[in-house]
Amino acid sequence: MPLIDDKGKIFGIINILDLALLSFFLVLVLSLFLYSKYPLQIKEHKEVTFQIVFTGFPDAIAEGVFVPGTPLIASYAKEDKATITAVQKVILYLYDVGGRYNLTSYIVTINSSLEVDAEGDILFNGNDVAPGNYHDLQIGNSYISGQIWRVDYEHRLEAITVKIQLPDVDSLYSKVSGDVVFDSFGNIIGEVVVINRDYQDWYLTLSLNADVYDDAFFVSEMLIEHFAPLYFWINNTPYKGTIVEVHQ
Repeated sequence: MPLIDDKGKIFGIINILDLALLSFFLVLVLSLFLYSKYPLQIKEHKEVTFQIVFTGFPDAIAEGVFVPGTPLIASYAKEDKATITAVQKVILYLYDVGGRYNLTSYIVTINSSLEVDAEGDILFNGNDVAPGNYHDLQIGNSYISGQIWRVDYEHRLEAITVKIQLPDVDSLYSKVSGDVVFDSFGNIIGEVVVINRDYQDWYLTLSLNADVYDDAFFVSEMLIEHFAPLYFWINNTPYKGTIVEVHQ
């Protein structure tokens, strides 16, 4: 029996045109099914600023690794570009089931051009750059692990005024308006505006320089909001107070 007979049928069973239409329909159905299960990974790149927090690094090592202008090496996705632009040493006041604990940390700000996958996730070197995720990174000849802190945020600096409540502390008798306020590492964060005493409590009004990330206010990574704690130094004396007022 010939492959195609006089009526244009293959093996006398199906017409060539019908077979072509059937094949096209089957390929279309299969393509739609596969696309729904495995969408195309269209590679797009986006300019992104993100921050990574590193903890447990001695100062000597951190100062040699976290240097502005240093690139992060993407060994897997070489088209990803990321460069350190700023570094801030802070104390993070964290809480767990055992209570409050402090971590001396470095927050590293990075400008980058990163891949965005079909789901809208931002990737660096094939790994999801999302707050809370841990990444193993190569910076120069060093391989270190850090946690994503902030991604694709808006940032500005703003002067704010806060009123702090403190318990009765003898050392506050010698503080005056205009005294400089420092963080735990001796960085200037503001100054004293007014000091008042009410029965057993002191109230300090401070003018502070705040970082604003997506409308949330921070001073040395301490969240500035009502009833939040604030740790600061005045004239080599440490204080811990409770924020009772915030004014922009």
